[in-house]
Amino acid sequence: MIPKLPFPIATAISAIVLLLFSAPAMAALGIRQDGHLDMPVLRKAYMESEFELVRASLEGFLKKHPKDVSREEKVFTHMYLGVICAADSNSQVKAESHFNALLQLSPHIEPVDMFVPPKIQDLFDRIKRDYLKREEYEKRFDAFGNPIQPEGSDSAAHLQTAKPADPDNPSGKSTDGKTPALTDDGSRSWLWWTVGSAAVVAAGVGVYAIMASEDAPEPNRSEVDGTLK
Repeated sequence: MIPKLPFPIATAISAIVLLLFSAPAMAALGIRQDGHLDMPVLRKAYMESEFELVRASLEGFLKKHPKDVSREEKVFTHMYLGVICAADSNSQVKAESHFNALLQLSPHIEPVDMFVPPKIQDLFDRIKRDYLKREEYEKRFDAFGNPIQPEGSDSAAHLQTAKPADPDNPSGKSTDGKTPALTDDGSRSWLWWTVGSAAVVAAGVGVYAIMASEDAPEPNRSEVDGTLK
C-alpha cells in the first residue's frame, strides 16, 4: 500500500513531472518529427511575440538538423534569428553573423513581412549594402587588390600579338594621300625633292634680283643731293 503524501508535497512532485515532460515539447516548438522546420508554426509564434521560444527552437535547429535541410529552411532560420538577435543589444554580433549568412543565400532578400522596427531595418540595410559592395569588389580584384582578368578577355593576347608602333609614325595614321609617313626604306625621298625644289626657286629669285639691279639706270646726282640736304 502506497502511503499518501501530504497535499503540498504531492502538488510539487506533479509540477516537477509536468515540467520534465513539457520542457522537450517547448524546446521543440516548430520542429517536426522528421527534424525539419514547421515554418508556419514558428512564424505564428513570432507574430505573437514569442521571440525567445522561436529563438530557442531555431538555435537548436542550427546545432542539430537533417542533412537534407532545404535552402528555404536556412533562409528562414537566419532571417528570424537575425531579427530577434538584432533586437537584443547584447546579441548584435550574432545578428550581423546571421544577416551575412542570409545574404550569402539570398543577396536581394528583404524582411518585408516581419514588421521590423526602423533600428533593425537600418542595421540590415547597412549590412546588406556592405555585403553587396564587398561582393562587387571581389569580382574585380583579388585578395591582394590586383585586377582580376575577366574570363574570355582577349586583351592580354592582343597585347602580345600587337605589332610594335612605328617610330617614324607613332600616331599610326594612314600613309595614303598627301602626307605619307616617314620610313627608313627610301620614302623620305619626297622630302628631299621638296627641299631641292625650294632651293632652286630661291636661287632663281636671287639671280633675278642681281640682274635687275645691274640693269637699273643710275639715279640723278642732283636728286640724290637734294634728298641729303
